[in-house]
Amino acid sequence: MNIVNIISVIIGSICFFGYPVILGLAIIQFFRGKPAKNLFFVSIGMIPILFISIFIGEFTTPNYWERQKQTKAEERENQKIVENINENRSEAEKAQEQYNEDMHKQVADSLRSPEEIRSESNIFDYNTLIKDSDNYIGKYAKFKGVINEIRDSENGGVGSIVALDVGDGNLVRVHSPIPLENQSGDSITVYGTITEFISYTNNSGEELTAPNLIADIVE
Repeated sequence: MNIVNIISVIIGSICFFGYPVILGLAIIQFFRGKPAKNLFFVSIGMIPILFISIFIGEFTTPNYWERQKQTKAEERENQKIVENINENRSEAEKAQEQYNEDMHKQVADSLRSPEEIRSESNIFDYNTLIKDSDNYIGKYAKFKGVINEIRDSENGGVGSIVALDVGDGNLVRVHSPIPLENQSGDSITVYGTITEFISYTNNSGEELTAPNLIADIVE
C-alpha cells in the first residue's frame, strides 16, 4: 500500500466509526438543552469526507489499473465468445436450410417420371459447358455418345462409371447408380444432373476438364 492509500484508509476509518459517535453526542447534547450545532456540522461533514476517502482509496489500491485492464480484457474475450457462438449458430442455421433444400430437391427428383426427366434435360454446347462450368452445376442435361470406357463404381459402390465420348474427343463422366450391361463402343443416351467438373489427362498428356453427370436414365 502506498502512502496515499494508507492515509485515505485512516481518514475513512475515522469518519466511518467517528460519525455515529459524534452524531450520538450531538443528539445527547440537543436533548440536554446544550449547544450541539457544531457537533451536527462535524457529523454531517464526515459523510462527504468518508465517500471521498473511499473513492481515493479505491483508485490508489495496488494493481487497481492492472485489474481494470484485466477486467476489460475479460469483457472483450467474453464478447468474442458470444460473437463466435452467434456466428456458429448462424452458420448452423444456414447449413440446416441448405440441407433441407437439398433433401427437398432429392425427394422431388426421385418422384420425377421418365417423361419429366427427358423433357427437363437440356442439350448444352460442350465448349460452353467447360468455359462457364460454374453456371451449369445442378443443371439437368442430356448427352448422346459412344462409350469410351466402362467399369464398376469405385470403392465397392453400386452402379457403373462410364467415360462417354460425345464427339470430337470430348468426354463426359457418367455415373449410373444402376449397373449397366453395355460395353465399350456402344452408343447410349444419358439424362441426368451435372454435379461437378473433373480434370483428367488425355492420351496426349493434355490437362482437360469434363462434366460429371449422375444419370437418371440411360438408354
